[in-house]
Parts: sequence; C-alpha cells; structure tokens
Amino acid sequence: MPPLAVGSWVAAVEQTYAADAGMRRDEAIRSATPGAAFPIFAAQAHGLASCPMVGFDAERLAREFALAADEIPVLLVAVGHAAEGNRPQKPRLPVAQILTTLQQPEVDMPKPTDILLTALAPAVWGSTYIVATELLPGAPPLSVAAIRALPTGLILLLLVRQLPKGDWLWRSFVLGALNFTVFWALLFVAAYRLPGGIAATVGAVQPLIVVFAASAVLGTRIRVLSVLAAVMGMAGVALLVLQDGAVPDMPGIAAALGGAFSMAFGTVLTRKWRPPVSALVLTAWQLTAGGLLLLPLALLLDPPMPPLDAANAAGMGYLVLFTALTYILWFRGVARLEPAAVSSLGFLSPLTAILLGWAILGQALSASQMIGAAVVVASIWLSQRATPSRQVHAR
Repeated sequence: MPPLAVGSWVAAVEQTYAADAGMRRDEAIRSATPGAAFPIFAAQAHGLASCPMVGFDAERLAREFALAADEIPVLLVAVGHAAEGNRPQKPRLPVAQILTTLQQPEVDMPKPTDILLTALAPAVWGSTYIVATELLPGAPPLSVAAIRALPTGLILLLLVRQLPKGDWLWRSFVLGALNFTVFWALLFVAAYRLPGGIAATVGAVQPLIVVFAASAVLGTRIRVLSVLAAVMGMAGVALLVLQDGAVPDMPGIAAALGGAFSMAFGTVLTRKWRPPVSALVLTAWQLTAGGLLLLPLALLLDPPMPPLDAANAAGMGYLVLFTALTYILWFRGVARLEPAAVSSLGFLSPLTAILLGWAILGQALSASQMIGAAVVVASIWLSQRATPSRQVHAR
C-alpha cells in the first residue's frame, strides 16, 4: 500500500477508535468471530467437540497469559472430547430460512462448440421437409406429430428413469405444450392454409419475439444488434422461400404467428426456470408431456392413420430418432446461450431445407435465394456478436 494511503487509513482508525473503548471491544469481537471459526471446524474435522465461549474472567485470563495492555481477550474456543450423554445441539432454523441465494456474475464466454452443437438441431429440422414430402406424403399431420413426440419421450424416460416432481410436474406440461403441442399443431395449420413461403416467413418472426419476451420475462437488455439480426433473418428467409403470386390467408397467418409466439415463450421460460436436470432428462419430460397433449388432438381432428409401408416406416423412424437427438442439443443450448442467440439459429431450418432440395431433389436455386442464404448466415453471425461476453448464472 502506498505510504500516503497508509497514513490516511491510520488517521481514520485512530479517529474512530481511540476515544471509544466500547467501539474497540466491539471491533475486536467482530474480528475474532470469523477467526474462531477455523479452529472450530478443524477440531470437528478431527472428531473433537468444539464451541466458542464467552462469560470468562477477561482480566484474570490476561494476567495468566501475560497479555499486553492493548490485547483484549473477547472469545475463547473450547476443544475436547464430547462426554457421553451430552446435551444435544440446540435446534436451529433450516438453512433455507436464513440463507438467500443471490445472482453472482461469472465470466462465461459462449463457446463455439455450444453454438455449433445447438445449430445442428435446426439444421437437421430442415431435413424434415424432405422426409415429410418424400417418405410420408399425405400422412395425418397431428398424428405424425404425436407419434414423433410421445414414443420418443417415453423411450427417453425409460433411459433416464427420472420423473418430474413438485413444480416441475406442471412446468413440464407448460413447456411441452409451448415447445411441442401448440407449436406443432399451429405449424401444421399454417402449412395447410398458407403457401410454404409465407408460412416460413411469418414463422421467422420468432427470434424477434424472443428478444422482447426475454426482456419482459428475464429482464435482459434489448440490444440493437439482436433486433437488427432478427429483422435481417426474416428478410433472408423471405428471399429464400417466398414465391411470386403467393396469396396470404389471415387464419393461416394467425396460426403461423401463434406458433412463433408459442416456441418463443417456450424458449424464454426454459431459460427462466433453469431446470435442475440435464438436457436429456428435460427433453424426455417435455416430449412426453407434449405428446400426451397432442394425442387427443390427433384422435379428434385427424383421419385414421393409413397402413405404413417400408418408406413410411423409415420416415417415421427418422423423425423419432432425430427428434430426440436434436431437442437434446437444442435444450442444452437454451441452458448455455442467451435466448436471442439460440432462437436466431432457427433460421438454419429453412436454409437447410432449400439447400437439401437443391442437392437431393435437383431444385434450382434462384439469385434471390442465394442472396437470402447469405443474409440468413449474416444475421446468425450478427446475433452471436450481440451476445454479451459475460452471462449471469444463479448459484
């Protein structure tokens, strides 16, 4: 410490304590208390009994140990073996009643591997368009969604052998409804009532909804870069999928918007509630809950499922397998990355669908689609740049 600072500290201490014996004793007690904790814990670690003591003869103790005039005995630590039949420890309040956990900032830079693993989920979701059209043409949509969710969730539950308890029982159904039941049901309504380009473009508003929902629910700051990235992503998706002559349908647009809101709030609530389990367990809970809610909708609204041939069975197997894997990666990313950064990765889904259509089905890419692809990639990059270098985690 610089000499000038030492002088100012000494002057402040002398001014505060020199003329007040009671203040000096109080400060001595405060200083001795945390110091006494160490020998107490050390003694107990070696199987001895220990406790702090007051009520002793301070003047006699000072004489016995030849303490200086400015050495004040304020606390003793007793150490020894506990006697048989000793009094039990006095009852104490539960820790939850006397300890409050606050949020502490920690440096937690988003890792490229977290971003890449999370991005795999929407990239694979983009392949479901080809699977649905080539392997499952005409299949009842809600029945396909229920088969995609419920068996997958039950299989994962058998693997993890962990059921939700307490608040997480109803929270699993809320998240399952938002991320699967409502989202998938409205997605299929929009797909039936709207041309694919309009449905995808309206659904691409989800990252923008997440930016404002995260601000309202989580208290995160609305960043200009995040808003700009979301708008750019919508524009890129529009260039990718919109076609001339597409006619909008208001109920279809409402369904697409409803699906976007559902998935957006599912993402934000997953981050807010911070499930105390792994992404695998959380995926099992949500898929099972979402599938259970989808099942009555499918039975009520869909025609009977036709017999499956080999191609249909392969398509269903693909959806079930990759639904489990991709949502595990997705919820892992939701737990590790900011909501706006996660949702922007969803733009990869229509981009992947267009690229697979070009690579596998021989569909031509127009100049506007290539520009749209570049805009989508730029919007995702910009969204990741908008993520702060420090994140706050509850401890």
